[in-house]
Amino acid sequence: MQIKRVEHKALILGISVNCISAFVGLVVYFMTGLQAMFLDMAFTAISVLSGFIAALVSKKTVKVTERFPNGFFALEPLYAICKAILTLSLLMFSLIDVTRVAYDYFALGIGETTHMGIVILYEIFTSLQCAVLFWYYNRENRKIHNSSTMLNAESNSTFIDGCMSFGIGVAAAFLYLLPHGTPLEFLHYTADFFITGVIIILTVKEPLVIIY
Repeated sequence: MQIKRVEHKALILGISVNCISAFVGLVVYFMTGLQAMFLDMAFTAISVLSGFIAALVSKKTVKVTERFPNGFFALEPLYAICKAILTLSLLMFSLIDVTRVAYDYFALGIGETTHMGIVILYEIFTSLQCAVLFWYYNRENRKIHNSSTMLNAESNSTFIDGCMSFGIGVAAAFLYLLPHGTPLEFLHYTADFFITGVIIILTVKEPLVIIY
């Protein structure tokens, strides 16, 4: 089927691009230790994993059997729901972790300054990559009259990832330029909490909508 060929090709390309981004994100996370970077990298890793699954599902759904004469198309919404649940779990885990870090600083006075230089460069790269991939997914889906549930799910995920990367990049640039000794000094120690919190607030709606 032409629809499945277009869908499969788009998913494979998305996997390839996200693999590169996930690897670079992992390196940056280990260099900085920022939970916001972990969240960003994890979203990309989820895109890679879900892309593999989506490619397999895309091939499976067109097959027919005596028991399923119309194919296995019910797997597509099931895939989207599972991905949304995984995304929500990741958001909650990240929120718990950064809340602990913020508590250590505000209540116990324990904390480390964040280093944002390399984060800015990574987020510029990731934001541009997500913008191109988002455009590509939507273009390919329009070719098949927006009939692909999986391309729509991947497009939404890429949009979230891109917004997240852009937001982290803007925050990192602000903190990089913020001098020490100002009333905002606490941000040098707790920025990870505020950035991750904003990311969660802005992105939690999308997986909830998919599940609904």
